[in-house]
This record gives sequence, C-alpha cells and structure tokens, in this order.
Amino acid sequence: MDTMTLAAASGPTTARLTLAALALLGIYLIAVAVYPYVPHSRCNGTGKLRSPAGTAWRPCNGCQGTGRTLRAGRRIWAAVARHRGKRQ
Repeated sequence: MDTMTLAAASGPTTARLTLAALALLGIYLIAVAVYPYVPHSRCNGTGKLRSPAGTAWRPCNGCQGTGRTLRAGRRIWAAVARHRGKRQ
C-alpha cells in the first residue's frame, strides 16, 4: 500500500476519534459545572475521622469537616477564571 491509501484509510477514523474525544470533554465540562464537588477520599465523604485510639471522632483536616472536595476539572476552571480576572 502506498502512503496515499494509508492516509485515506486513517482519515475518517481519526476524525471520529477526535469528535468522540471532544464530545467526552464537553460532557465532562458540563458535569464539572453542575457537580463541582466529589466526596473527599480520606474521610469517604463523612467529614470526620476516627481518632488514633479509635474511641472518638475528629474533623477531617483535608476537607475541613465538609466531606467534600473540588473536582480536578473545577480546580482548573477556577484557576483559569482567576487568571482571566487578573488580565482585565
């Protein structure tokens, strides 16, 4: 096969993969906008941790007792928004 045949054969596949990737990115951005928080992994979303002795509870330091943390995409979104605000 020559290079023209290979390029023609891979063209539609590449376009479909690109469109699929853009669609998934769009869905993720919508999810980040609608649901910016996820359960904190250290406390499993409870906001509290058992003391080392196992007899009492204490607030989780990672989420300040809320049980939630920002998604990675939302942190990026916020950083971009802060950067835009500084330029104006």
